[in-house]
Amino acid sequence: MILTRLLRKLINIITVEDTYFVFVQKPQNVKLSKEAIFLNYKHLSPFKNGDLIYLQTKNSIFIWFTKNKLSNKNKVYIPEGYLIYKSLKTKKEAIGITEKTKDTYILSVIKNNLLLSQIIVKNSNLNQKILFLTKEYSLKNPEKIDIPISKLNLSFTDILLFSNFSFKKEELYKSTLKTISLPISIFVILQTIFFFLMSQHLEEKIKEKTDYLNKLKEQTKDTKKLLYLLEEKKQFWETFLKTEKKYPSIYYVLNEIAKVISSKNGYINSLEFNENVITLWAGLKAGDTSLVNDLLKTGVFKEVKIISSVKDRHKDNYEIINMEIYLKEKR
Repeated sequence: MILTRLLRKLINIITVEDTYFVFVQKPQNVKLSKEAIFLNYKHLSPFKNGDLIYLQTKNSIFIWFTKNKLSNKNKVYIPEGYLIYKSLKTKKEAIGITEKTKDTYILSVIKNNLLLSQIIVKNSNLNQKILFLTKEYSLKNPEKIDIPISKLNLSFTDILLFSNFSFKKEELYKSTLKTISLPISIFVILQTIFFFLMSQHLEEKIKEKTDYLNKLKEQTKDTKKLLYLLEEKKQFWETFLKTEKKYPSIYYVLNEIAKVISSKNGYINSLEFNENVITLWAGLKAGDTSLVNDLLKTGVFKEVKIISSVKDRHKDNYEIINMEIYLKEKR
């Protein structure tokens, strides 16, 4: 008697007639809050001012939209449709048939152990609806299983399953103690139940935070690699910029060399650049001895060394001069 009163205080079974069931799939291991589910799927509900009860797995969400708001935070709301589904969860393909009244039945569609649909039908078109659901959900040879209302059972696990979604356990504990007069032994039992509920809730939160932390650690590995790469790039560009700032711009240097060579009716055959040294092969008139002085007069070069010279076989009275030109540091 006392436990019955207690259960009535804690639990409210919402009948199939007062709910509208929807099954949706979601990304694996993504956990959605009640608010997020309501925001994303409320357009599927036929009720304007209702609420929802839901059950969430790794890949799926089972949603029971309700006609009315579930305003009492100190109750655990459990859909009758879930208790029917619980009797069918082990089935690969099945249609559960539950007689609600003499004239109405609840049909529950199971495929791959998942509840896909749950509707109320009239007795007069029961067989027609079963055929329709079989085709609608591509069932090959579903079992037809009778599930009497009297056989539905509620376990403590079911209460835990839906308790997280419906109330604040601390408030319910205080409220129940105030409104029910019980012997001390029942108080102890009640307290034990609530401590168990709280520990379950805390374990879930710890697991959730641990998973999140592990995910962050994985992301941090990639971030560390990126930081190392950025550090290498940073060092490269710092060295490059120091070099560029230390000596005149390469474009300015090449322009000065080209002007000197051009003034002597010469031409540049090829050129290599390495930090502060330019290795140049230029074609000049044979016997021209003023090239070194003219390059130094520009004020851009610190030293000019003639390495070698050979006769230009393609142009008379010209020779190819190979030289090293050292850049002067900027002041």
